[in-house]
Amino acid sequence: LMDTTLNDIRQRATEIRALFGERDANLEEMRRMFHLEWSTAGTESDAIKRTMSPAPFNDVLGAVRLMSATEPQFAVPFDEGSSESQRLSEKLERAARSMWNASGRVGMRPVHSEVAFSALWASEIYLGVVQTADLVKQAKTPGQKRRAQFVAEQTPYLFQAYNPATCYPVIDGLGLSAMYRRVQTRWGEVVDRWG
Repeated sequence: LMDTTLNDIRQRATEIRALFGERDANLEEMRRMFHLEWSTAGTESDAIKRTMSPAPFNDVLGAVRLMSATEPQFAVPFDEGSSESQRLSEKLERAARSMWNASGRVGMRPVHSEVAFSALWASEIYLGVVQTADLVKQAKTPGQKRRAQFVAEQTPYLFQAYNPATCYPVIDGLGLSAMYRRVQTRWGEVVDRWG
């Protein structure tokens, strides 16, 4: 990795993205359906009025509401023969639930709502885990530092649901080996985050 150049990274990212051409086309079609962006090609006259069905939009949002009506339950397996193992499992479950809920409060929308939408819309879910201590370190201005410290006091980690159309996983026999995520952002955000 020490000999890797920016051009090497760009080339590898292009190769990874090329593998997902069919998926990207499918997700774009799903996006157009959800946003009711139907093709208006064809003849139209005074006698014929072209209409669009809002069913994809309504169906997805209705299913998201059903799936996210209750809080997710976390379960950490434990050795049934050990009471210490069970106590540790319960602590981990409470910690996970607490961090999950704090992530939703910080993002002003429950994370499981975003996860349900992603699963229904794209049949794929991608979650990022952000260490809040890193956000405090990366803050450049006093205002950003105060905001990051406030979040860090709420939870040590944030869970962020990513748009599946921006994610390109590389999976091998051992599971996830690499992840390429393509995001369009403002220059100021890049400088704020990475310096």
